[in-house]
Amino acid sequence: MNQITETTGQQIVTATTGNKITLPMVFAAAKPTIEAIKMMWTPLQWCAQHHDRIGNVVGVDVLDTRKEACARNRDAARQWYDYIPDWPVLDQAEKLFTAAENTPAPADWMPMAFDAMLMAMPNAKNISEHTVAAYLETLDDPETWQGYGPGFSAAVVVRSIRETMRASTYVATPCELLQMLQKHRKLFRTWQSDVQWLRDARDRAEDILLNLGEIKFDMPDDDSLIPF
Repeated sequence: MNQITETTGQQIVTATTGNKITLPMVFAAAKPTIEAIKMMWTPLQWCAQHHDRIGNVVGVDVLDTRKEACARNRDAARQWYDYIPDWPVLDQAEKLFTAAENTPAPADWMPMAFDAMLMAMPNAKNISEHTVAAYLETLDDPETWQGYGPGFSAAVVVRSIRETMRASTYVATPCELLQMLQKHRKLFRTWQSDVQWLRDARDRAEDILLNLGEIKFDMPDDDSLIPF
C-alpha cells in the first residue's frame, strides 16, 4: 500500500512509485467535466426544481411549434433560447456526463486521489495507509457496483472528494465515501436526462424563432458540409 509522506506544497510521495501528487493534480483529471457542470449549472438547477421522484422534468408546458402557434409562443421561445446554452455546450456536457457515469478512472489513479484527499484534511494526519486500502477494498466488492463495472470515474471521485472537504468535519468512512460516490454517479445519470430535455426545449424555441424570422443560420458554402 502507498505510504503517505507530507512534504512542502501539500505533496504526496508514494513509496511504491516515488510519484509526487497534489490535490490540484488529482482534480485536473476531472477538469473538463467540472467546467461543463459550471456552464450548465443554472439550467440543471432549474431542472432539479421540476423533477418528479424519479428525476424526470415534469409540470412544464412544452412549446407548441405549429406555425399558427408561433406568434403567441414567441416570448417563451425567446426566453428558452436565451436561457439554455448553445448546442456545442449541450453536446459536450452530454458526452462528459455520460463518460462520468460509465467510464471508470484508471485503477492506479484511485489510491493517489484518496491519498491526496486525506492529505488535504488537517484532521487526517494520524490516519494510516490502511484507510485508503479500506476505501479500495470497498469499491472492489461486486455488491457495491450497482450494475456497473468496478470503479468510478474521475469526475465522480473528484466531486465526492469536494463534498467530503466541504461538508464533513472528519475523514469519511468507507461506507460514507461509497454512498457519496454512488450519489454523484446517479446525479450524472440524471443530468444526462436533463440535458436531453433542455435540448428538446432549445430545439423547439429555435424552430419558433426561425419561423418568425428572428434568428437565422448561415448555411455552409461547401454543400458537402450539409448533413442532409
